[in-house]
Amino acid sequence: MKIVIGEDRDIAIIKGQTTAPVVKIGSSDVTIAGFTVIGTSTEVVIQVVSLSDNILISNNVIKDAGYGISLLPTTSEVTITTIR
Repeated sequence: MKIVIGEDRDIAIIKGQTTAPVVKIGSSDVTIAGFTVIGTSTEVVIQVVSLSDNILISNNVIKDAGYGISLLPTTSEVTITTIR
């Protein structure tokens, strides 16, 4: 299991600067929690790619994004909670 947890989503900031996804999840059993993720007007902020299973995206703030969360075709379990 891969777990990435920010100490405080008001100060744990991930900022994108290109048209690529800011956070790209490409494996199973991943948790992303406690971050502010800032994109640009043309990009996906968080992208979950095919064949990723057991993904938890929780307690995050998504700002300035062309697209918030992108789920590419998959039959996997993805849980999204408390997104502002």
